[in-house]
Formats: sequence, C-alpha cells, structure tokens
Amino acid sequence: MKSADPTQQQADFDSTDWSLLRRAADSPEALATLVESYWPTVYAYFRRCSLQPSDAADLTQGFFQTVVIGRNLAARAEASRGTFRALLKTALRNFRIDHARATKRSATTTGALTLDPHTLQRFEPEDDAAPWEAFDRQWATLVLDRAVTRLREDCAANGLDTHWALFDQRILGPATHATDPPDLRTLASEHGLDGPERASNMITVVKKRFRKVLLEIVAETTT
Repeated sequence: MKSADPTQQQADFDSTDWSLLRRAADSPEALATLVESYWPTVYAYFRRCSLQPSDAADLTQGFFQTVVIGRNLAARAEASRGTFRALLKTALRNFRIDHARATKRSATTTGALTLDPHTLQRFEPEDDAAPWEAFDRQWATLVLDRAVTRLREDCAANGLDTHWALFDQRILGPATHATDPPDLRTLASEHGLDGPERASNMITVVKKRFRKVLLEIVAETTT
C-alpha cells in the first residue's frame, strides 16, 4: 500500500524552477507566473480528495492566497534543503488539516488566479488516482509542458518549422489526443518533401532535440 504521507513519496523527477522561485519572493510578476504554473497540481490533489470542482477550486485559491502568497512560500524554498515540490506537499498537507473541514465557499481570489469551469475541466484528474498520485501526475505534466514549449521555441529559432510541424502531426498530436498518427507518405506530400524517409529523418531530429531539452529541464530542477 502506498503511503499517504506526501513527504515520503518519491517522484521520478522534480520540476522546481529555482530561478522563478528566487524571483517570486520579491517580484509580483514572477509570483503570478508561479501561481499560474503550479495551481493545476494543487487542484488535482483537492479534486481527488472527494471534492466537487467548485469546492476544490475554492481550496486551491485559499491555499495560494493564504500559504503561497500570504506566507511567501517561495522565500522559504532552498535547493540545499530539498525540492520545492516536497515543500509544497508539506504545506498543502498542513493546510488541508487546518482548513479543509471548516472551509466555506468563498469568492476570494489571489488576484493572479481565475478558476472558471472551463479552465477546471482542462485539468480534471483521472478518476482512479489517489490524491497524491493526482498531484504527482499533474506535476509530471508540468515538466512535459515546459519541455514542449521550449522545444517549439528552439525549432522556430533554428529554422526547423517544418521539422516541428512533422513532429507535432506525427508524434505530439496523436499522443496528446489518443489518435492514430498520419501516414509518413501523406505528411511528406503535404510538406513538399521527397518521400517518407525524408519526413522520418526530420522527425528523428526533433525527437533527439526533445530528449535534450527534457534533460536540460530536469538538470535545472535538481539539487
């Protein structure tokens, strides 16, 4: 049986952006980015605590208002003392113990966080996930989203727009939407390439870059 103690669970990798945390301690703009980046992880946890979307959203807003912003959690994060993920889990556990039973629905927001029903639906956790499993899965999603964004920007900066389009159509899109990948010959024809082998080679180039980018992000977030 898996432990319910958040400080004891181990992740495959951490996604702490230490440069962002350092800036968030003093910069409202960086703090807003921090809130926007990490709220889906907290929301996923509360949803799997048998809470309805609106109640989970209220607790998520309350957590960021009271703990992350009110107590300046970013200023307490130190790479030498462990990951921000572990600190966030401990703070989240304590917040739930202190406030979950007495929480009343409130319209109070952080000023940087708007959780409308459409936005909440995008980050709805899987039904079979336990609360901390939902937290960890959303955290992993955060890492992958950062890798995809950086890869797309890297391809654009290096004149690899067609390479990216092929990768997106053949690999990323089907993986994201659980659909069958398009035929390489069809893709080659659409992009004016001289055959499926050329399309395959271009996709391989982006795959290698994706692995490199993902490792860079992991390296940036470990102590």
